[in-house]
Amino acid sequence: MSSTAFTRPRVTTRSQSQILDENAIKGKSAVTETKSRVALATLSSNAQATRPTGALKPAASIAQRSTTVLSNVPTRSTAAPISTSNGALKPRRTALPVATKPVKVPTPKAAPIEEIIDEDSMDEMDEAKTRSEDDLSLEDDNEPMDIDSMDEDSTEMKDLAPVKSNGSKVLKNIEDIDEADADDVQFCVEYVEDIFAHFKEKEQGTPVDTTYMEKQVDLSAKYRTIMVDWMAEVCVKFQLLSETLFLSVNIIDRFLSHKAVARSRLQLVGVAAMLIASKFEEIYTPKVDDFIYFTANAYTREELLKMEKLILITLDFNLNVPSPIHFLRRFSKAAHSDSRAHTLGKYLIELTILDYELLNFLPSEIAASATYIARAMMRPHGSQPIWNDTIEHYTGYSVEDIMPCIRRMNELAFAQNSAGYKYTAIQRKYASNRLMSVSLTATVRI
Repeated sequence: MSSTAFTRPRVTTRSQSQILDENAIKGKSAVTETKSRVALATLSSNAQATRPTGALKPAASIAQRSTTVLSNVPTRSTAAPISTSNGALKPRRTALPVATKPVKVPTPKAAPIEEIIDEDSMDEMDEAKTRSEDDLSLEDDNEPMDIDSMDEDSTEMKDLAPVKSNGSKVLKNIEDIDEADADDVQFCVEYVEDIFAHFKEKEQGTPVDTTYMEKQVDLSAKYRTIMVDWMAEVCVKFQLLSETLFLSVNIIDRFLSHKAVARSRLQLVGVAAMLIASKFEEIYTPKVDDFIYFTANAYTREELLKMEKLILITLDFNLNVPSPIHFLRRFSKAAHSDSRAHTLGKYLIELTILDYELLNFLPSEIAASATYIARAMMRPHGSQPIWNDTIEHYTGYSVEDIMPCIRRMNELAFAQNSAGYKYTAIQRKYASNRLMSVSLTATVRI
């Protein structure tokens, strides 16, 4: 599998009406040209009637050449044109092409944790690829949805929206944070509640096994922390997005939930996860050789691409998973956080990827806890409440619901400022002036 497996060519499509218009223009041009050439053929025959007997005969008459040229002119008809009673040519109508039905291609199921990934077991990828190709089947049972037959009683509509300016439902002490952006299409006000409801459903459907380290023979939570800290530093060097870092760690945790990995191959898993995540999230993806360079050439290009294949097959190519950064943007808007408070929240949620124990909490819980801690660190004493009804409504959590996560994250923030803590790649990243040095903000006891 090449390093550009996820690159899709950009295909330009034309609508059916555009195709019909173009064919109509071509057909009209063909009929006009036919009339002109018939007239030229008549003149040619009249001229030949007055030609002397001994004159040379042309190799092909104008009418014959006209017929040859017309045979190459595309028209709306796929058959030969039909002549009407007055001698005009009339193109034959053809039926529109019928759209084919989509094809469903099932993906292979992820295997349970069963073997240690080492140098010898990488050859199983060729067999897995062969098995996956043999399992392909075509399903032709898709039927179009009859929208006209649907009514209000046949569909279940969930009322997820808070207070709306044009709605009849009024909730006490809850602000409509989307009202000011109703006219801005980039905020997707009509769909934003459905989008985040889908995110919450998605995070429940793609959980990480929080006990997978107990099944690992050669690994521990400490080695995971070391590797994630190294990955955070590589992302800074490549100037990758926070979404890329979160997806990389999620890929590793889900992969290790299915496969036992030798300690010597753990860094290979990490760099392959970053390669996959960068293809999914980034516009400009680092090259394979660049990732190998950051491993001090510990692995070859072929080993990296084989590991990329193995990870994708194990995860059934499921890469579209929500991360805390997706929820944090929405929660920061509900909390009216300024740029500094929001950046501080990003720093706090990125710290969580270092802690294996924080896999017990959902991404939305981590984002809500980061919003709470950032407001506690940024607010002046007694100026405003840390949590209110509006934040609770949009996050879906009360303070009591997320207090265990808040305390664990706050301990992690305190550890970053301690003298003997080693894993400080994220802390150094957010200590830069570009990110307003939010990691140097004083922590508070909660």
